[in-house]
Amino acid sequence: MAFDSSKKVVTLYGGQLQQGDAAQEASYLNDTWEWDGQDWIQQENTGPNRCGHAMAYDDHRQRLVLFGGNDALNQGYGDTWEWDGTTWKQRADFGPPPCAGASLVFTGGECVLFGGTGSAGLQKQTWVWDGTRWTARQDMGPSARSGHAAAFDSVRQLVVLFGGLDQTNTKLGDTWEQNVDVMLNSFIVGRLVAEAGEQVVPGSVTLSGPAPANGLSITLSVPQSSGTTLNSGMQVTVPAGQTTMQYQVTLTSGGQVGTFVTFTATLQNGNSLQAVVRVSPNN
Repeated sequence: MAFDSSKKVVTLYGGQLQQGDAAQEASYLNDTWEWDGQDWIQQENTGPNRCGHAMAYDDHRQRLVLFGGNDALNQGYGDTWEWDGTTWKQRADFGPPPCAGASLVFTGGECVLFGGTGSAGLQKQTWVWDGTRWTARQDMGPSARSGHAAAFDSVRQLVVLFGGLDQTNTKLGDTWEQNVDVMLNSFIVGRLVAEAGEQVVPGSVTLSGPAPANGLSITLSVPQSSGTTLNSGMQVTVPAGQTTMQYQVTLTSGGQVGTFVTFTATLQNGNSLQAVVRVSPNN
């Protein structure tokens, strides 16, 4: 299951249906159901027959992402499917190796897949889906496992993982966290004119990585030796869920034509970029 924040429903997909306690005959399902808080409503039954797949909802692209799982013949899959609220569509058949019992969480900018079990045994590789392609990340961290639980802590910007089964099918009780860094990718400021008094300088910030789920604070600064003082706009807040922002700052210029002023934008996690602006004559 995964929560579809655009439709405000919980989406349930596939699984294994037990058809009798005695025979224990099982069939694997491909039906899609939505729970609105009061009723279950079936939406579709045309996706892949799967059990043990991993799912997460991409809030930005408004797509439910499904990876892997097994079919009724216990064949493992490494394909990626997406549900747009109406239709299932296969997006990729490459990337992580076929597996079941992996975890998939959306971090605000990408989906992170960890673990699972396949023909080669348990896995411990971390993979990231950006909506177009899979990228392998670190293979350090938690030990190889399947059937574990994982969720994204949007307040602390951490992926939290717990438990699962190891190579000997022993239940694990360890807790792991993976930090999700929001990086400052681009920082641009506008023209600075040589006039004493207050000047308005437009600027823009572009972030890479997950969009901040609870907003992000950026501190602007200029060196004291520049003869320029920031009067307002020293603290810029990127709204929750955004990765690009434009803003304005007010400063007092020393009016020295031809000199350069260095602006520094620093994120709350310590990442920073600089933009150098030349003081131009006002003509």
